[in-house]
Amino acid sequence: MRDPTATLESMIPFGSSSRHVDVGPATVVRRFLLAAAAALLVTVLSPSAAQDATAHAAEEAGDTFTVNVYYFWGDGCPVCVQQRAFLDWLVEHYPEVEVHAFEVWHEVENRPRLQALSDAFGRPVRAVPVTFIGEDSWIGFNQVASVQMTASVEAYRTYQAPDALDRLPPDVRAALFPMGPPAP
Repeated sequence: MRDPTATLESMIPFGSSSRHVDVGPATVVRRFLLAAAAALLVTVLSPSAAQDATAHAAEEAGDTFTVNVYYFWGDGCPVCVQQRAFLDWLVEHYPEVEVHAFEVWHEVENRPRLQALSDAFGRPVRAVPVTFIGEDSWIGFNQVASVQMTASVEAYRTYQAPDALDRLPPDVRAALFPMGPPAP
């Protein structure tokens, strides 16, 4: 059991407990100002801080953009059920999100859509669910994917990003996704 009267120096395993440095008020103020300046510099130079500030300004001004989510799933897939619940939450919390869902196990007409997008993203698909948001894509679903998808939505709703369908040639896009967002 530790001695409650022990000094901090005697509890620190490194260094000498006999060494004591007296720091005056000027040194404390100087160290505080240096730390504050360093923190401000990191915040100002951080791209995520700049994006957050711009995103907040865009939200305040009402300048948000539609975020199209292309979700390919299989009827009877338990992971797809979990992701669908997450996508419902995403739509509820981000009204800019539009989910375009395509069942591919039984609705064979949706398979060419999945194949075209997976080819455009260079992602061979061997399982569902598969999701495309802007420049991002996921095969499968878990907690990490939900965090990444939320981050993509956060970014794309304030910065007009390309739609996932923009990677498709215009004729393929028109043939496979006539219900999709208008071409740029």
